Amino acid sequence: MKTKNIVTVLLVAFFLASCASAAKVVPMKTATPAFTPTKFSSPTSTLTPMATTTITPSAIIYPTQVYGLMFSPDSTKKVQSLDWNNYEVLTTDGKVLLKISYENKLEVFEPGWHPFFWSMDGKYIYFTCYHGPDDGSTKFFGNDQKDGDCVYRFDIDTGKLLEIIPEIHPGYYAFTISPDGSQLIYANQTETPVRIKLLDLDSFDERVLLIANEKVLEIGSFGWSPKMDEVIFTTLEISDNEKRVYSIFMFDLKNLETQVLISKTNEWLELESWDEQGHILYRDTNRAVWELNLENRKLMPLAVPTLTLSP
Repeated sequence: MKTKNIVTVLLVAFFLASCASAAKVVPMKTATPAFTPTKFSSPTSTLTPMATTTITPSAIIYPTQVYGLMFSPDSTKKVQSLDWNNYEVLTTDGKVLLKISYENKLEVFEPGWHPFFWSMDGKYIYFTCYHGPDDGSTKFFGNDQKDGDCVYRFDIDTGKLLEIIPEIHPGYYAFTISPDGSQLIYANQTETPVRIKLLDLDSFDERVLLIANEKVLEIGSFGWSPKMDEVIFTTLEISDNEKRVYSIFMFDLKNLETQVLISKTNEWLELESWDEQGHILYRDTNRAVWELNLENRKLMPLAVPTLTLSP
């Protein structure tokens, strides 16, 4: 009886010990897989291609240089170039309508051309050409009253290019088109004496408005009055001490009379604008703005360019 009880006690103790040791081993085996790092490698590989695709558009970061950009009066089209010689007429959303290229028929060095006027009806773009760094006056050193070496008209309906003022080399012209696009005033600076000519851009009839005296080497800085009944212009002479002397005149297109506004100044001035309120603005060589008062015939400084300092 005693032996049987002892065996029973030993069996119960052995069973409890086995269960206790089994209970300690099982949790350790089930907890180990929770810390495995194998699933962290896939997110790293998916991030790399996304980064390369997002950074690709280099054209936005480094835009191409555009030259001769001009918009049509109704802002639905534009003309522009990437090299000063080959132009495209586009819609403002980027659709190419026409292409046009400058023909270097005089075989000049580093030529280029530039749009300077778009007619109000949107039909014509006017271009002038430039003949490179060696393009100077035939009478003195420099190119004082130059607007261009030719005038071409491009018809955007037909794609035809028409030479309106013949291309010349050496020498150049001063010119301006009336605000309504119907007339062009110009002077050929190679002529002696210099003449102011008026060209009708519809009929192409031309007449001489004024013949300068032989002391005048060039005529330029033309500007139309808002009513297109008067034209302002500047003459250039060389004084006895080899200095440049400028005078500003007003020409009445109705009675063909000329009056002096500013007489013999040493300051070179470029016409900026002539608005409907009668303000005539000029810029000097430092890009400062001057106003010409027609009542007292005086030039008054209005604004001086702000000096920008580098950080």
